[in-house]
Amino acid sequence: MSIPEKTLPINNFLPARLKENASGWVIEYYALQPQKQILQRKQVRIKRIESRYNSKREARAHCQKIVQTINAKLAGGWSPFFNTEFIQIFFTR
Repeated sequence: MSIPEKTLPINNFLPARLKENASGWVIEYYALQPQKQILQRKQVRIKRIESRYNSKREARAHCQKIVQTINAKLAGGWSPFFNTEFIQIFFTR
């Protein structure tokens, strides 16, 4: 699924946000796919983080910090299509 071109943001991404689904928590964002020049959805499943904390409130706060970090990286020009190392390092702590 892609976003229509007339809704492309100036920064070539749509910010990350936490989604709490029945199947689990997901951080979802859209980033510019350089080869196709379209916004492509990226999802990061965070089931392990959710289970580490005693309360959902603490887990949600940690996930919001991850969302802020991803948004800052996207705003700085980071592309998940070239460098996935950032995501892997962040979730292995």
